Amino acid sequence: MRGSAENNWSKYLTYFAWYKDYPEGAVYLNEELSPVRMEQAKFVAMHDYQTWPDFSYFRRRWPRRDIPVNFNVDTDPNNYSIGIECLSLGAKTKNKHAYSAEMYKTLRSLVKNLCKKYTIPRKKGYVVGHEDVNPVGRWGWDPNSGFNWNRICQR
Repeated sequence: MRGSAENNWSKYLTYFAWYKDYPEGAVYLNEELSPVRMEQAKFVAMHDYQTWPDFSYFRRRWPRRDIPVNFNVDTDPNNYSIGIECLSLGAKTKNKHAYSAEMYKTLRSLVKNLCKKYTIPRKKGYVVGHEDVNPVGRWGWDPNSGFNWNRICQR
């Protein structure tokens, strides 16, 4: 998505060959955002190139933010961040039972140690989900909206 205007990020989703629910009429795009055949796609746009409704969750989570966290630095958070994968079933809807008490306890300890080691404030905004830095590739389910950030971050 290099070269596209930052404020247009919510018009695109990363294309996943395994995902079967792209709407009829979706436009498949290459890295330069030019239309291509589906099997050559890197991104997907709505037929009218409007904002994907899937990003409404992002606006609720970050009401005063125009673009995802660090998106203007690099659209791939794996290039500049520490990634921690939590095993759960991601979902666009709330599921507070997707994460166990043991997972929260372990994750809190890990995040606390990493934040201390790298002098990162243990606060939401510094500790974020993949969807907060690259919703184009995650669409609001990593972690799902039922994830309790207060159990990981300091209040």
